[in-house]
Amino acid sequence: MGKKFYAVNRDTGNKWKPKHQGNYLVMYDSGYLAEVDESDPHTTTIQKLDKRIWRKVVKDNMRRIING
Repeated sequence: MGKKFYAVNRDTGNKWKPKHQGNYLVMYDSGYLAEVDESDPHTTTIQKLDKRIWRKVVKDNMRRIING
């Protein structure tokens, strides 16, 4: 499955990159974006992205699913 959404830095315009290899971006039902860190096999952490820094971009194919 291809990426349906991503985050862009509001100041620089750069796409979001994970802090560690294997981290990934998720979107809550509310629309908030968060980074999931599974680098420690015993602990998974989820850190919300700051909406003042990161802008959410939803691709057209996902918009059709959301707006149904």
